[in-house]
Amino acid sequence: DIAGLAVTDGNIIVGDGSNFVAESGATARASLGLTIGTDVQAYDADLTTYAGITPSADIQSFLGSANDAAARTDLGLAIGTDVQAYDAGLADIAGLAVTDGNIIVGDGSNFVAESGATARTSLGAAASGTNTDITSILLDQNGLVVKGADANALTIKPNETLTSGRTLNILIGDVDRSLTISGDANISGTNSGDITLTGEDYLSLSNQEITANDVDLTDNVTGTLPVTNGGTGLTSTTANQLLYSSAANTITGLATANNSVLVTDGSGVPSISSALPSGVTATTQTFGNSSTAVATTEFVDAYRPTYAFVSGSDATTSSTSLVDITGLSVALEANTTYEIEAVLTTSSSDDSGLEVGVDYSAAGASVEAVVIGSQNANRSKTQRISGFNTATSGNNYNAVGTDGGIKIQGIVVVGANTGNLTIQHLVDSGTSTVFINSYLKVTKIQ
Repeated sequence: DIAGLAVTDGNIIVGDGSNFVAESGATARASLGLTIGTDVQAYDADLTTYAGITPSADIQSFLGSANDAAARTDLGLAIGTDVQAYDAGLADIAGLAVTDGNIIVGDGSNFVAESGATARTSLGAAASGTNTDITSILLDQNGLVVKGADANALTIKPNETLTSGRTLNILIGDVDRSLTISGDANISGTNSGDITLTGEDYLSLSNQEITANDVDLTDNVTGTLPVTNGGTGLTSTTANQLLYSSAANTITGLATANNSVLVTDGSGVPSISSALPSGVTATTQTFGNSSTAVATTEFVDAYRPTYAFVSGSDATTSSTSLVDITGLSVALEANTTYEIEAVLTTSSSDDSGLEVGVDYSAAGASVEAVVIGSQNANRSKTQRISGFNTATSGNNYNAVGTDGGIKIQGIVVVGANTGNLTIQHLVDSGTSTVFINSYLKVTKIQ
């Protein structure tokens, strides 16, 4: 095959898949995927020039911009940030003639140029050099309106006096309206007799000084004073009516009735009832002078004395330190004051007699009591108890062969802890006996 190929200038021997063939340079370039202008760039002198340029970092960043907006930002030409975005109104202004004295105003559709005279007419102002005296100044819901005799213009002159026929009128009746004089402004002269408060005398005006006088609550105050201002919000009440707060900032009158009681329901709302509330009972109490009074059963029970007894058998001890007298113990409530009374019938088997004391099982309580009792058949003894679990001292009670009595009476103040109050006894020698039916009485008083 090769021997038979033409030796044409520029031919190149290539395989075509079956034989060796001769191809021209152009055909060979196409076979190699090197077609000039399609696969490879044709030579261009300008490209050679550009290839010799090394672009800066800024140019490389610009050429690598993701889109037009990014390119503008990279150039510092972001619309609305670096350069003004197109606006039709600005285009109107740009097209206006720059005639000397022209003023740019809106005509409702576009911006237009007006001469000074036309602009004054638009503003409702007088021509230059024209002065108009003020005839009235009116402050109302539309603002401050200045009027003059000449319809062309107004001029407010420094230190000008409002003469006859020129008035300052301030309308009343609208809320949030005021006239403020500030800075170095002042009102001179006297207003005595010019301003009056008809029918009232708690404000008076002399020159520029307003004086507040005493307010007569009968004559000067009308209407109803609300609760939030220290009143009741009521215009009247009836005889024997009770006032109470039925809601926030609301006072309500509650009518009473004969032989009735004030009660509340489960939510605390009060009412007058002829019957006691459910679960409440009453009882009649008789006093030492034979008088009677009615009280709730709960109240009576709360303040009814509580008793404890020596029962079943006598209480006997041979202990030389205080021990509880069996049966003479009562539970006490916290934060309560009690009157105590213990009456003991006693005896001892030894001449040394016996001693007594008071104990409380919890901390935070105090006692102040007196002990009165017999030492023998001919002599009695009185002592003070001011501490718990502390025995009486000195010549003891009820020497041998003597049956006698001892009374302990005083006050116990209980603190924050509940506990048991107990009467105690001891002997120095022999035995101490507290007989059956000796008792302790405890009565709540506070």
